[in-house]
Amino acid sequence: MNSDRNRKNLSLLKNYKVDCDEPFWEKIKEALRRTPADPEFNFTYSPVMRTLVPCPLRENTKQMHERAKSIVDLIKTPPQSIIEFGGAYGNLCCEYLDLEPNTEYSIVEFEEMLKFTKVFLEENGKKVNLYNHDEIDAVSKKYDLFLSWHAVSEMPVDYQEKIFEEFLPQCKYAIIGDMKEQIPVYKEVLTEYYGNCQILGRLPYHHSEQIILFAERQ
Repeated sequence: MNSDRNRKNLSLLKNYKVDCDEPFWEKIKEALRRTPADPEFNFTYSPVMRTLVPCPLRENTKQMHERAKSIVDLIKTPPQSIIEFGGAYGNLCCEYLDLEPNTEYSIVEFEEMLKFTKVFLEENGKKVNLYNHDEIDAVSKKYDLFLSWHAVSEMPVDYQEKIFEEFLPQCKYAIIGDMKEQIPVYKEVLTEYYGNCQILGRLPYHHSEQIILFAERQ
């Protein structure tokens, strides 16, 4: 990747303000540590999960199913490998693998969330690669699809820059879903890496201000 592109993307992200600061995440992580990862999925109704993901579980599943269907509709040849940043307890992964069971699926999350991801996916009979967010250097390789939904915008700017630089050049497709105010920066970043970026409308059961970005390497 040439240095001009690195400088341009860094400049774009330097103008970006992350809504969720470090004290916010420390409180979230502490709440996750105190919450049991039970096989009955009672954790999906916990106050901390309600802060992070759509609740209750049946509503979450409706949204994740629509997201999974949107991936299938956008990419006609199913991706053989997906890396998802910020997969929460894994319901999007679960819904997608119900549609495309032969996909190698990897999720990157922080350690406190991964205990829930592991339980949820194992109880649903899904085999998935799970990685701590500090392990991304070891995870970096070619994937068919880079995927992040309401996650990159909550990460520190330097971490966003790192995952974009390490993963976007190696992924044939990229999908980022986020709120309307976050979209201009990510549209520019995807256009810089892929030479194109489609802006898609909201999905059923989703917030009216949520936008989906889709880029494909030609």
